[in-house]
Amino acid sequence: MHSAYAGEMWYIATVFFQPKTLAEALQHKADLRQGGIFIAGGTDLVVLMNHGKEAPEHLIDLSHIQSLTEIRPRDGLIELGGNVTFAQCARLPVQCLSQAALSVGGPGTREIGTLAGNLATCLRSMPNWSCGPLVACGDCGSRISSSTTARLRCGRTR
Repeated sequence: MHSAYAGEMWYIATVFFQPKTLAEALQHKADLRQGGIFIAGGTDLVVLMNHGKEAPEHLIDLSHIQSLTEIRPRDGLIELGGNVTFAQCARLPVQCLSQAALSVGGPGTREIGTLAGNLATCLRSMPNWSCGPLVACGDCGSRISSSTTARLRCGRTR
């Protein structure tokens, strides 16, 4: 990683990849191993950097992979791609999910914060206020069905 000091700010040069397919993203990750991390909204990355963590050397931006942004109803379930934002969840006609999503951060955070990004942060045991509401969504049955999709079944809609 390269950095430069300009006045009162440090600028960090990071290599930034923007794959268009999941296969391409996974190949970048395999090539970079621990040297690269996935991002979409990037809200948790900003929090970590604000707490003194060093910026990763390589970022793999998942926000341009269409399949990760899809919301699909199927067989009484709603499948949510990993890049679905909390704001999108708040607009769904599933009461437990929309209420949980509205409890996360402020409007700006909900617009760019993704489900997968926040779950990944929680799973890494980092302090994060956005994990609890979705995990504690009492009327919903939920599970992660693959590395890219969450499946939710809810008894109540609004």
